[in-house]
Amino acid sequence: MSSSTPTRLILRLAGALPLRILFSLTRGLAHLSRLRDTKAEAITRVNLDICFPGLAAEAREALVRSSLDHDALTLAECAPFYTRPGSHLSALVDTPDQAVLDAALSEGKGVLLCAPHFGAWELLGQVLSQRYPLHVLYKPSKRQAIDDVLIPGRTRFGATLHPTNAAGVRGMHRALAANGLVSILPDQEPDTSGGEFSPFFGEPALTMTLLNRLARKRQVPVLLAAAVRDLTTHRYTFVYRRIDAAIHSADTHTALSAMNQAIESLVREHPAQYIWSYRRFQSMVDGNRRDYRWYGERP
Repeated sequence: MSSSTPTRLILRLAGALPLRILFSLTRGLAHLSRLRDTKAEAITRVNLDICFPGLAAEAREALVRSSLDHDALTLAECAPFYTRPGSHLSALVDTPDQAVLDAALSEGKGVLLCAPHFGAWELLGQVLSQRYPLHVLYKPSKRQAIDDVLIPGRTRFGATLHPTNAAGVRGMHRALAANGLVSILPDQEPDTSGGEFSPFFGEPALTMTLLNRLARKRQVPVLLAAAVRDLTTHRYTFVYRRIDAAIHSADTHTALSAMNQAIESLVREHPAQYIWSYRRFQSMVDGNRRDYRWYGERP
């Protein structure tokens, strides 16, 4: 039996649950995990201190709790997203910004989707790949068992995954030339050779330059794309926003600032849905690594 078989069985069983039950169970388990200090909570607190320094203590604590709930839901949602029929997933989505995506595609140059780690980002790929030729930049996991679950789950409706190497970049160029959608998660720390520091919530963050390079070379539309999660209705709203033309600038600082500002604006609207448990500011301009251990007292 494959090492991923038990995981697949769990995904199928959990995926069969109504979303309201899955959400309730997941948030309950997330609450229990906070009875002890966790690494995710420590990272979240440091990031929120950096990005919302003026937030009152009570509001900050509420944001920490809500953020960790959303983190847990992002993981739990893989169950229905990787196992339910495509028609079921599409029925969960509202697309008030569809005209923005349609207009970008009508230019015939392909479209770059800047899709940060926000909300239900896994659902974007599941739904879009049913409708369009979707290509996604993907960093292979160091653990094969994880890829054995993620890759089939993400590609089951026809999405093409491109690894983060030269061959993957060539594949994305080909996809854009064929008027495809290319989705990139732009808020992971790259190697220093593939990134530059750019402000994010006023703090220098090592930011990937690949999306700017693709946009500049091919002069394609670049859209911010996200799936906003509604905890009350258990539905999702797909957001598409055209990023400022500065994203195509030959000046990398200008382009990265435009991209990070677009992401920041979205996050400020729904701050709990961003993945604050990721060490976004680990690399520092002076060459040191930020200490993400939490030394403060929990309220």
